[in-house]
This record gives sequence, C-alpha cells and structure tokens, in this order.
Amino acid sequence: MPAQIYALEIIDECGLLGAKSTNFPIAENHKLVLASGRDLNDATRYRRLVGHLIYLTITRPDLTYVVHILSQFMHSPKDDHMDATQRVLCYLKGIA
Repeated sequence: MPAQIYALEIIDECGLLGAKSTNFPIAENHKLVLASGRDLNDATRYRRLVGHLIYLTITRPDLTYVVHILSQFMHSPKDDHMDATQRVLCYLKGIA
C-alpha cells in the first residue's frame, strides 16, 4: 500500500480529515517530557496511533524524530502527548 494512502487512512481513522494542516510535525521547543496533564483514559488508542506512525517512518524519514519522541510515552501517555500526535497527523494531511 502506498505511504500516502496509508497516511490518509490513519488520518481518517482518527477523524481528522477536516482538520487544518500544519507545516511542522512538532512544536518548536516542545515540552512533552514535562507534560503534567492527566493520563489518557484510553492509552490503547495512543499506542495504536504511534504504532501506525512507527510503521510509516519506513517511507517517511522526516517523521522519525517526532515519532521517536512520541514513542517514549507509550507506557503512560497524557493529553499533551495525544495532542502532539494529532499535530503529526495534521502535518501528514498537509503533505500527503
């Protein structure tokens, strides 16, 4: 399956097809390590989404850094981590 189609399927699965795209996959000077929000109610969704992004890095090396950062929080993701993951999807939408 081509990478663009796979990326669009991930975006559609998360319900972000109508979201505005971004120019960068992660915010400059991000503070994800210091995230102090509440834990996600459904960490499985976050883990599944990051797993999809890990697979996508095979053909999209520009995502490698941000996916590496996001994968560090698989054990206990917070709302800020999910927001950052959704930003990556908005970035993908803009370049897919």
